[in-house]
Amino acid sequence: MDHAHQEIDKSWERFDQLVKRANKYVSDLDALTEGIERDPGFLHESLKNELAEAIAVAMREERMSVVELSEKLDKSRQYVYRVLKTTANFTLHSVAQIAAALDRIPCISLHCHGEEVVIRPFQAPPSIETVSWTSSAPEGQHRHRVDVSQKAAEWGESKIEVNAWAA
Repeated sequence: MDHAHQEIDKSWERFDQLVKRANKYVSDLDALTEGIERDPGFLHESLKNELAEAIAVAMREERMSVVELSEKLDKSRQYVYRVLKTTANFTLHSVAQIAAALDRIPCISLHCHGEEVVIRPFQAPPSIETVSWTSSAPEGQHRHRVDVSQKAAEWGESKIEVNAWAA
């Protein structure tokens, strides 16, 4: 066997050793983290991180500074910084206060382990009372007029029309 083949074989042996070590580390990490999603301490920290992120996003969307939020909460700037750094202890009352100050609605839910969770905004299906066809649409298309009375009542309106063009 020539020198080049020996070097290639040595390289493959080193590579195999590295892969074995990496697999051992992954196995050790899996063993260490097994069941972590059921650990109350881990869940507590995860919730605080999610809440801090949601607060930061809401502040950015509302263009609200730490000073403005602290004034709305009647708390110190340091408290708001602790909230954002997840070092503050939250109660449901403090979460509700922060949500109200940011004009947000807090939402808490519990799910089974392994359950796929998809969160979508709730929208009640409208009740459609009338559908009428008119000839005022562009040539070859129909104009749909839909009376959505359920949503109209929710919004304090007597009637809402939704116009859509279809071929």
